[in-house]
Amino acid sequence: DNNSNDETQLVCQEFKNLLPHFRVVIEKTQGLSYARNRAIAESLSKWTAFIDDDAILSEQWLSIAEEEIKLDRFDAVGGPYDAWHRYGPPPIWFDDAWATHNPSDRNNGILSDNQFPTGGNCLLKTKWGDKILFSTRLGMSGKKIGYGEEIHFFRKMKEKGAIIGWRRELLIHHCVLPVKYSFIWRV
Repeated sequence: DNNSNDETQLVCQEFKNLLPHFRVVIEKTQGLSYARNRAIAESLSKWTAFIDDDAILSEQWLSIAEEEIKLDRFDAVGGPYDAWHRYGPPPIWFDDAWATHNPSDRNNGILSDNQFPTGGNCLLKTKWGDKILFSTRLGMSGKKIGYGEEIHFFRKMKEKGAIIGWRRELLIHHCVLPVKYSFIWRV
């Protein structure tokens, strides 16, 4: 819970009642990078997964993630996302490619030097959070839109010798917010 002012705590309580190992961590400093850094610091697992809060997993996401963890061939692995039009159909002129990240030239395996997963759909070995932090100067924070913290993080991992992979089957469906249907947003 990254200092939310909505019903996050009520939703968390529902999951706490259903899942015995579910924990709630509150990070008071607003910002996606603060939340991710806190999640890594609090993780009790060898692996940490990040999924955007406005996304849903494909049916095979958990089994593919489990397979990648068992294979243990990467220090981090990411996958694609496609456009999910939760709030209704997009305008006729809207191109789904604008809200999709599924590079056709990216095959399963090790990512090249200038290829990186997105922070909203990835798994990483938690130990990397002891070496590198997501930059709190970059990224989303409250209503401020910002990017770059993910590339910065994964670039630093590669500089320290990490092997970062890609798995096409590790797919999520990412919500296209109505604001992104506006012509001004596209410009």
